[in-house]
Amino acid sequence: MPTSLCRACGATIQALTSESTGGFCFPCAKWFQSAPDEAETITREGTTKQLAAFRQHCLGKVGATRDPLEANDYRILAEFLGSFASLVGRGRLPVVLLRCKDHTREQLQASTHAVRLSDRMHWSNLDGWNWTEVLLDGSLDEALLRDLIDDSYELARESLDDEKKLCLELLAKELPPEELLDELLKKFGLSRRRDQILAAARSAFLACSSAADDGVPIGISKLGGLPGLPGGVDWPTYEDGRPLAFLSQLNLSELPADSELPGSGMLWFFSVFGWQTEDEADPQLPGKKYDNSWTKVFYSEATSEELKRISPPSDVTLYGEARLEFFSMTCLPAIANEQPLAKLKWNSETKAKYGMVVSNYNMACLQRRANPARNLVLGYADFLERFVRKVAKDDLQLLFQLASDPNAKMSWGDDGYIYFWIAKKDLAVANFSQILTDYQCA
Repeated sequence: MPTSLCRACGATIQALTSESTGGFCFPCAKWFQSAPDEAETITREGTTKQLAAFRQHCLGKVGATRDPLEANDYRILAEFLGSFASLVGRGRLPVVLLRCKDHTREQLQASTHAVRLSDRMHWSNLDGWNWTEVLLDGSLDEALLRDLIDDSYELARESLDDEKKLCLELLAKELPPEELLDELLKKFGLSRRRDQILAAARSAFLACSSAADDGVPIGISKLGGLPGLPGGVDWPTYEDGRPLAFLSQLNLSELPADSELPGSGMLWFFSVFGWQTEDEADPQLPGKKYDNSWTKVFYSEATSEELKRISPPSDVTLYGEARLEFFSMTCLPAIANEQPLAKLKWNSETKAKYGMVVSNYNMACLQRRANPARNLVLGYADFLERFVRKVAKDDLQLLFQLASDPNAKMSWGDDGYIYFWIAKKDLAVANFSQILTDYQCA
């Protein structure tokens, strides 16, 4: 095939062998049967099978996750620098980017057209490896592809810090939560504090989201979209008349276990903390000191048949709709400043060790659910910047922690959270009129 340029991106069309009558544009991940002016994509036998095997093997690695914003990027523990495989092409002939040792790539290049040094991610000083492109055209032996993925995963694992490596070790053991905690307490020399820590633990629910492009039925737990409200309830507004942003609704009958919350009914969350602009991920808050008018949480025992989806005001921030599914969990205080642990007056060394325990415990538990955004109902807040002293002073209980969640197109600053707390005495009588709200980001 004579040298020619891709009509889509201008890159050189690469002949796959010296006898080839076709070529491949690596930037476009497109295989041409002949010159670009007669471009016609060829479907190669074996590609579909090889692609399925690739995805299955990637997700089978311990701690493997897919980037929620880039579903074809496979990472260890969702770490940006933990990427070990990326699929490009998007519907055309797929190309896989893998970490590969230089000597392995050089040997393969001599025997197959399907392996080459990447032009997309060509880094220097990578200690004997570089990003390598593998063409999934069915020509590469599946066992060899698995070996290349394994090697790439190991190179990524070696780049992780000690805490992430410990998490991978624990995940590989597949321990139940209580045994996982015991293992961590032993690892960090806190076994004698076990009873104190378990006494501070709270029952909670992890609210895992899934994007709902076709919508969520009215009365079902969800993030974003439009609320389904009882008759006579209008879209709530701030004191200056601006509409509060709708963030979530929770159908309490969907919770899988008894809790301090009512066993039925709905909760709706509206707040100024959802005010955003297209160019700014931080909430655009009112220019005055916080008060309870910033957030409105409604509770109603109305049934789904009694709810009505209302149209949004013209100037309100709207978010994507994502369905929620709840899982029971044991939630540990994220930091030792929480009241049940603060009263024990641990020294700084014990607090630091406890921080490592709870960090690894939470990370491992999330990985078992494929690393969802950490939306919590009840439990303890995951403070990212500071401990909110009013929580301890007024004996407040976390009601809801809303994470930055790509399934609902929600981003609170730099991967932040919005927190909703309630006084325990108010929770006991289902009074949701006085809610403390805060926002923190990494």
